Amino acid sequence: MAFKKERLQEIIRHEVSQILERDFRRPGVLVTVLGADVSPDRQHAVIFFSVYPADKGEEIDQMIGRVIGIIQRDLNHTLQMRPVPKLRFVRDTSAAEAASIESLIKQESSASVTGHARRSRRTFRKSA
Repeated sequence: MAFKKERLQEIIRHEVSQILERDFRRPGVLVTVLGADVSPDRQHAVIFFSVYPADKGEEIDQMIGRVIGIIQRDLNHTLQMRPVPKLRFVRDTSAAEAASIESLIKQESSASVTGHARRSRRTFRKSA
């Protein structure tokens, strides 16, 4: 069965997501499969995923490293194509980095507003 690359990427993303949810769920941890990037020769696929809370990311990386063979086997059984791309997982940390940057911006913004309010009170005082 021939698949277009985009359709194959979506199928792999969905199937890997289902496998992780069904067989490797961790209480209190949300693993989201963001996408899959299949090589032009369809021999390899990179799976991008995120973890919430972000501090559990290293634990999930290790868990996926231990069970990648099982995930690959389950995907091989599910997809009706040969060869099935060999999987590699990459954790996306951009959401955690964005949250960190946003937090810094909010801190700087609140410090600026506080400093501005202090200057404003001095400026508008009536002189006696």
